Amino acid sequence: MEIAIGVEFTARELRLETDGSADDVRRQVEEAYSSEQRMLWLTDTKGRQVGVPLSKLTYVELDPGGESKRVGFSLPS
Repeated sequence: MEIAIGVEFTARELRLETDGSADDVRRQVEEAYSSEQRMLWLTDTKGRQVGVPLSKLTYVELDPGGESKRVGFSLPS
């Protein structure tokens, strides 16, 4: 699943692919806000961790299909 994260005062959004479901990621974001955490930590499909300060988080966009922004071409058969 593809995740796009908006960060305050940053021109580009963060994008990462994760193996988790939309419900899992939504739950992580909600738990981070409801607890005393200062950072939202997510892990991508390659095992890299991405941390975003909750005070700078502006939005989280979940794309379960991961197809919304893909660009490409195919060769004729």
